[in-house]
Amino acid sequence: MTTSKQGEPGRRLHPISMVYFIVRSGKELAGMLPLIPVAILLVNRLFGEAVDRALLTAAVIAAAVVAIVLFAWLRWRHFRYRVEPGVLYIEQGLWVRRKTWIAKDRVQSIHASVSLYDRFFGLVRLEVETAGGDGKPEAALSSITAEEAARVQEALGFARGSARSSARDLAQGLTRDPAQDSARGSARSAAHQPDASIASAAPAEPSGHPVDADAANAGQPETASPSGPPMFKLPLGRSLALSVSTAKFALLWLTIGGTALKAWDEWLKKTALWEAVLDRLGWPTAIVLLLAGSCLLAAAAVFLLDGSFRLESQDGTLTIERGLLEKKRTVIAARRVQAVRVTENPLHRPFGLASVRIVVAGGSDEDKKTVDLFPLVRSAELPALLNAYLPDYRLPETWNPVGRGARAVYVTVPLLLCLIAAAAAIVWIPSAWSWFALLLPAAAWLNGTMELRQAAWSREERQLAIRFGGVSRQRVLIAKSRVQWQRISQNPLQEGKALATFKVALASGKSGAVFALRHAPTAEIRSLSDWLAEPAGRR
Repeated sequence: MTTSKQGEPGRRLHPISMVYFIVRSGKELAGMLPLIPVAILLVNRLFGEAVDRALLTAAVIAAAVVAIVLFAWLRWRHFRYRVEPGVLYIEQGLWVRRKTWIAKDRVQSIHASVSLYDRFFGLVRLEVETAGGDGKPEAALSSITAEEAARVQEALGFARGSARSSARDLAQGLTRDPAQDSARGSARSAAHQPDASIASAAPAEPSGHPVDADAANAGQPETASPSGPPMFKLPLGRSLALSVSTAKFALLWLTIGGTALKAWDEWLKKTALWEAVLDRLGWPTAIVLLLAGSCLLAAAAVFLLDGSFRLESQDGTLTIERGLLEKKRTVIAARRVQAVRVTENPLHRPFGLASVRIVVAGGSDEDKKTVDLFPLVRSAELPALLNAYLPDYRLPETWNPVGRGARAVYVTVPLLLCLIAAAAAIVWIPSAWSWFALLLPAAAWLNGTMELRQAAWSREERQLAIRFGGVSRQRVLIAKSRVQWQRISQNPLQEGKALATFKVALASGKSGAVFALRHAPTAEIRSLSDWLAEPAGRR
């Protein structure tokens, strides 16, 4: 048994964590499935007679199950960890013993989640990520108690103060009472108190947007007292709206709809039940019901996975909690935020709504380098919300557009290329459908015009803001000190128009996050480049 410098023995995970190791071992042994036919052939040749394939397959599967369970038990038994002052130490491995030390100042974020089997035992799973992520978390502690999870988070500088109660609430799948959060926050120093107008329990009505029941709860950070930490909760109405307006919903809808269509073709259409449905409702109604049913299932799945969103800012950390079926909690140090990205897609923008994501340093993969901060909020409320949770970032009041000089690059060139492609389609595809090719240049003109109107930038003392997009408008707020590198590029067409493209990169994920200001005046881009190259203390 390993022992720390202070004499504390290395700890094992809860025995239920063997489920995690069983799944992990099963994934590793899945690659050996093609060996089953080879084993059957070898047995036939070894014994010189045919062997019952069903019996042999059952024997191989039984042996695989025993091997998976055995390996899972050995991995659980050889997995130990301990928390030393400012350091998390993990020792694991069967054939090769791996020892990992993770220092407190290298931790970028901690993800906590509660699986279905963990929830029955009041356990949580912790994943620790650092800036040197190679595609997976550097440490994963599966199935530990809520108190132990809080101890690890506190030792690594995350979730101080209310860590124990919040971890316990997560393990139990419960949400805390805001009054309790306010009581915990009332003892904190005035340096952590949000502005009184932000922390009020009943925020004032934003100009141009009437306050409804949902907005009253979601428009501003929720605290029961001005001294409490700011807290944001996504109300039920917006959670449901978000469930049917995301890419995840579209993907699930297509998957469920395709599965239902396949089941109908192979089984349902041959049954008496389907004949009775057709006799009573008819084909159009039956198809509409099928589409509506798959839509409701997809929306319910997204709601169970991502519903009950909650954000809290406390002691320089952002705590994000979401999920009904499986509780997930992410703790991110505010100093690790590299940029803020505001998106207004065509489904949300007409209603004055937007989604906000943050770019975080040290994401372990491409999907985790951005994290939802406000999944769906009113655009008019964003300045107050950013001031409460990320005061270093603010939405610019004025923007500098790229100007009409960029029309040739944004609109004219794409339009001409699409006209040539449409003409070729009309000539070489002689049919009435070929005239639909004219929609291509029309779409190119519309998209180019919208991109030209959106393309802009803004520069403040410590922040660069870039606006871009066509149908969907994007605004990116970048702290000057977070820029890792910058690049100016210019093609022959841009050079003739005195335009250039400016790219900046941030530390995030495996490859970093890159944002571009396209086809802006060269003189303005060189001015931005010189400003970013200035030392931190110089204005």
